Amino acid sequence: MAGQMGQAGRLRLTAAGHYLIFGFLYLIGMTAGIVLLASGTPFLSDFLRAAVKACFFGVLERSLQDIFLLLLLPVFGFQLLLYLGGMWAASPPFTLGLFALRGFAVGLLAAYLFTGYGRSGILCYLLLFFPFQFLGACVSFLGGKESLRLSKLLLCSLTEGVGEGRLQTVFRRYSMRMVCIAGLAGLLSLLQTLAVYLLAQLFL
Repeated sequence: MAGQMGQAGRLRLTAAGHYLIFGFLYLIGMTAGIVLLASGTPFLSDFLRAAVKACFFGVLERSLQDIFLLLLLPVFGFQLLLYLGGMWAASPPFTLGLFALRGFAVGLLAAYLFTGYGRSGILCYLLLFFPFQFLGACVSFLGGKESLRLSKLLLCSLTEGVGEGRLQTVFRRYSMRMVCIAGLAGLLSLLQTLAVYLLAQLFL
């Protein structure tokens, strides 16, 4: 009993460690995005502003379906990359880099709203983007943890040997968990779509 409790404690600490690392990299990327867009470098700032405007605000005047696809496709792509990364024993650097890149995109969006729309942009970000980005990051942390755990197991299987039957079971459970995580991320995208479609015009 004591051994099982000790093992469970180590697992919880391991999970917490994953989340802290993901969050740290996410914040680094977000800070980099804000600094780069607000740096005042003419060419870089103009290029990033144009990219953010095209990606995030190009469909605000279109249909609800267009906005949903705009918000869903990056989320789906991110989850797919996490899923595929878990099937590669050497993927941890790639997986960690994904979180920094996602934070970078979030930082660009925040800086664009803050510098381009002032007080209304800040209010728009806090009400329409920040809650969903925060919850989306938490969901993606779950996927990142699963991805890194499978990568570690595959790496161990190369050195210690793991039965084929066990690997098949692990892959099946991994796929089911990642589908559930992707479903949660898709639900958040749907809720954000409704919020942006109904309320964004009040701020921008």
